[in-house]
Amino acid sequence: EKPQDPAVMKQLGVADDEFQYGRYREAIDSYNATLRLNQKVGTLNTTQLSMIYEKMGTSYCKLGLSNGAIKSLQYSVQQMPFNSSAHYQLALAYSISGKFTNSLRALSEALKNAPSNGELRKLMLLAKTDTELDPLRDMPGFQNVMTPYLERFNLQASR
Repeated sequence: EKPQDPAVMKQLGVADDEFQYGRYREAIDSYNATLRLNQKVGTLNTTQLSMIYEKMGTSYCKLGLSNGAIKSLQYSVQQMPFNSSAHYQLALAYSISGKFTNSLRALSEALKNAPSNGELRKLMLLAKTDTELDPLRDMPGFQNVMTPYLERFNLQASR
């Protein structure tokens, strides 16, 4: 475990604040600055890097920039393959860009990797309500992805 470089951690704090307050373009710039600083010192671990790329991807998505979102979220998943929230954000980004098969695959990974029943239930509710996934809900693949988990909770397979 490497010691945390103060400059990297300070920049990460700035980026997280921008993200928290919905200043997504500023958040992306600050996360990129964090990554540049980290390249010199290598202080961040894979979990931290995954979270940075996930928040960058989410920020790109909120700005309607699905290609940037997809690229960042793919990095996030590479760093931490079991990051269910990054998979979920990737499902949103793919859906926005019309890549519905990829979106269903990412949604399936998100549900499969949910760390708890509470998180699984949250992701399932989001999958049924997030407008980014509207185009998927009438596809047979959507029900195929959702049904095994719905059965676990004895929930209705309808919207």
